[in-house]
Order: sequence, then structure tokens, then C-alpha cells
Amino acid sequence: MKQDSVGLPLALRDEAIDWVIRCQANPREIAGFERWRGASPAHEAAAQEASALWGDIGLTPTAALFGAGSLRARRPVFVRRAVLAGGALAGLAGIAVLSGEVPSPASWGADHVTRLGERRHFPLPDGSTAVLNTASALSVRYGPGERRLVLHVGEALFEAAPGDARPFLVTATSGEVRMNSGTFDLRCDGNQTQVLALEGGVIVCPGADIRLPLPPGQRLTYGRGQVIEGPTPVDANAETAWRRGKLIFNRRPLAEVATELERYRRGRIVLADASLRSLAVTGVFDLPDTDSILASVEQTLSLRVTRLPLVTILRR
Repeated sequence: MKQDSVGLPLALRDEAIDWVIRCQANPREIAGFERWRGASPAHEAAAQEASALWGDIGLTPTAALFGAGSLRARRPVFVRRAVLAGGALAGLAGIAVLSGEVPSPASWGADHVTRLGERRHFPLPDGSTAVLNTASALSVRYGPGERRLVLHVGEALFEAAPGDARPFLVTATSGEVRMNSGTFDLRCDGNQTQVLALEGGVIVCPGADIRLPLPPGQRLTYGRGQVIEGPTPVDANAETAWRRGKLIFNRRPLAEVATELERYRRGRIVLADASLRSLAVTGVFDLPDTDSILASVEQTLSLRVTRLPLVTILRR
């Protein structure tokens, strides 16, 4: 029987994951799961791995999905029946929000919203344009003295029309980006914002009394507390390929690729082994078909893809 890198049969690991999913959906399955895991030490080891893997799914992508350490070293999630029964509904609800099944609270009340995997072009009152990427929310707050917008969450590419004396301002997290005319891309992930200048005079203001010019083709990242990274040169064509319906990766670590794909598809993508994180992915992919992207990664990196409700697992 084919085994993984830690000596557990792959079929046994798949069966353990199936048990965990069933127990989350129906606590009455717990008794059967406990009998199954007591069949042998290998069954118990597979159950502990599957439980720990499920526990990781509810955490944030950057903090936990690709964290260090083996799954065997983590504390099992399903140790007591009460834990399973009480936590199942909350766990599934958390995954639903994170996977895009439920709109993010940040999008409530916004003027323009895109769903998971959707991209839309919006004309603005002054002739400027905004192109919203997946799961994004934007509000328009134009006034007599300024053309202000608020990117609540997600990503947008802005093209500020010339010929208007009012500054063009976009607020995101704790700072703002300003210019008179030109083009820039803005991505807001939680407490972190990335600004990519494409053309024109872009000024990044990550905090009070801070004004940082950003040349075209360079990216600057800021977060709450005025943590600033960059500016650094990037491949602007690859970074904005999403507006053309493409994703371009040039030797990107698989952990980053998985996080990027999660922005466009429902459910979480989990790496079952920390050794997979650094595997390099290169290619130009069609954005609407994320299943084909995963199939290509599966083939080129000799991985196995297990698709479960709201969860996709990559393993050797």
C-alpha cells in the first residue's frame, strides 16, 4: 500500500479526513470515529493528523495555514465528544466566511462590491475608472475639494482622469494613496496594504505627516502602526495580470500560490506537509478555472489533490 513521508498509508489518511469531515457535519458520527481510530496505532496517528489539519483550516492564511512543524506534533482537535459537538457549527461558520460563502463584514454598505472570483469595471463620476478584483468593496466619497474613495477590502486598479484640479485620494486601512492623474493598483488584506504604481505621480501616505513618492513599476507595503516595506521593483505586468483574467507565477513558492488561489475560489487550500511550502511554481494560468490551475500544479510537482467540501488538500 502506498505510504506518505511519515509512513502512514495514504488511503488511511484519506479515510481519517473523511471521518473528521463527517463528524463536523453530524456529531452523531463521533462514536463511529472513536471506534475507527481505536482499530490500530496507525488509525490513531491518522486521526490525530486529520484532526490537527482540520484545526488549522479555521486560522488565517498568513498565520497558520502554512505554519512550521509537522501535523503529528500538533495537539489533536477532536479529543472529547463535547469538543466535536460544540465546535462543529462554529468551525464550519468560520470557514464559510473565510471561503467567501458569506460576505465579509468589511463589504457591508459599500457602493461597489465584487463576489468571490468576480472582476468588475466601474466608471467614476469624474471620468476616472476603478477595476475591482475578487471579493472587493469600494465606496465613493467625492466632494467639492477632493475625489476620495475608500477601499474597504480586496484589490482595485485605479485610473485617475486628468483635467480635474481636485486630488484623487484612495483610503485603505490606516493610510491613503494620492495623485492628480495616473494609474495605480491597491490591495488591502486585513491590516496590510500594497500599493503598486503603474504610471503618473503616486504619493503614498501611510500615516500622518508621511508622504512617500512611488515611482512607476515599484511597490510599497504599509500596515497599521506605520510598518513600511519598500519601495521595491516588481513585474507590474505579472502583478496586474488578474485584470486580463490571468495569474502569472515565476518561481513562486507553493505556499504563496495556494494563498493567492484562495482569493479566487471557495474553500481553503491546505498543504499537508510543511516541506511543500517552498516548491516553486512557474506558469501563466487562466484565472476563471482554478481547478485547472490545481491540476497543473498537481501534475508538474507530482502532488496529490484531495477535494473535500470547502477544503482542498495538497500532499505528496
